[in-house]
Amino acid sequence: MSNRFTRRTFMQGVAASGALAIPYINASNVLGANDKIQVAGVGCGGKGDSDIMKCVNAGQQVVGACDIDAGRANNLANKVRGKKAGEAHVFADYREMFEELGPKIDAVTISTPDHSHAAAASRAISIGKHVYVQKPLTHTVHEARVLRQLAKDKGVCTQMGNQGTSLSSLRTGVEVIQSGGIGEVKEVHVWSNRPVWSQGQKMMDEFEKGKGAPIPNGFNFDLWLGPASDRPYNKAYRHFHWRGLWDFGTGALGDMACHTMNLPFWALELQYPTSMTAKVPKVYPISPPEWSVINFDFPARTVVRTGTKLAPVKLTWYDGTRTGLPRDVRKYADILKQAGKNNPAGSGSLFVGTKGYLYSPGDYANSFELLPKDDFADYKKPAPWLPRNSGGNFDQNQTNEWINAIKANKPSLAMSNFEYAAYFTEIILLGNLAMRVPGQTIKWDGPAMKSPNSKKANSYVKKAYRKGYELVGASKV
Repeated sequence: MSNRFTRRTFMQGVAASGALAIPYINASNVLGANDKIQVAGVGCGGKGDSDIMKCVNAGQQVVGACDIDAGRANNLANKVRGKKAGEAHVFADYREMFEELGPKIDAVTISTPDHSHAAAASRAISIGKHVYVQKPLTHTVHEARVLRQLAKDKGVCTQMGNQGTSLSSLRTGVEVIQSGGIGEVKEVHVWSNRPVWSQGQKMMDEFEKGKGAPIPNGFNFDLWLGPASDRPYNKAYRHFHWRGLWDFGTGALGDMACHTMNLPFWALELQYPTSMTAKVPKVYPISPPEWSVINFDFPARTVVRTGTKLAPVKLTWYDGTRTGLPRDVRKYADILKQAGKNNPAGSGSLFVGTKGYLYSPGDYANSFELLPKDDFADYKKPAPWLPRNSGGNFDQNQTNEWINAIKANKPSLAMSNFEYAAYFTEIILLGNLAMRVPGQTIKWDGPAMKSPNSKKANSYVKKAYRKGYELVGASKV
């Protein structure tokens, strides 16, 4: 597949038309005044409830609520019914839900543990359903490539749940960087305070203590495993903590880079890196480490909208500021101190330009500032060329953009559609390959999806699937 993603071409069209806002599309313009999108949710409780209720807030109907935990599924169904937003038939197995309700479903939200995202999403897309999938979009590099191609082939409207994409502040940051506000950028730093769950040695200890525990009532462990191999239940496989297990989660990088690396990825139009190198305290067989520092080397690019040539970039990712990340490797902190910021936020991003710095504290690029402040006292932001949402909750706006895209039958209206989001996720997850082969500079052939110098890294690009949970479309990539 091409190194380019089609949203760039869409952005050119937006700029040419002068469209600077994304209004909520009135259903009567496209579907008829009383038509509503019929949504089914895979994964309830926590983010699953949030994703479904955002669809309800947008005026849509819920036909199905699916979760391996009966209590969670029923709780969500009751919320939906209380809002008079659909019957929300309850299921434990999304495969049965798709089979039974298939013709009644227009769109699907997927908010399961990472390891099940692609199996559920590929099945939904293959039967023509629009999908909204929580971040990280996939569990493996290969799955991201498959979903990107499958969504393109089926022409469905897609969106990943990295909600910061819908923020005007992030889009303004993109414009500032691409207009040369801080000059040429050759260095970027992105950091996270995650993990906040058990990971590394703590997870290893928890896993040992969790052996032999009984399966909780109402928890269908076989369905929870989904595409993962059969194994005994372990108490470590509980809600949220699965993020610290390679078989089910993607660690701190997979969890947070889809948020915190979003501004750099979009603003610098990053393509496949030429190499990755990771530093970790220790390699654990079942869990990501307590902290990591990962260097990505990205090649020179050209901004499609302007034709501007961009220099090669070194991006450094840091995670584990709460779990032992050494202070002497936090280069971003030293740079910020020199620029007048003594106490950087626990997560954020920092662009190093030839004219100065752009610093965005937090996970979502809710804000940013140009440093040193005195050097940018008279700086004026460029005229906007990216679409804007009209205020409101950014999580709701992310859902609204997906709903807009479905009603207009224009996948590009969802700004984190899979042509962008799957490409982004694929590149992020390359860091996890490097983390599992630390100390080695792993050269990377992006189009071929393999390393020419690390067989071990290549062994983590794909995974096996349990019978009945195969990845639809895998044979085409």
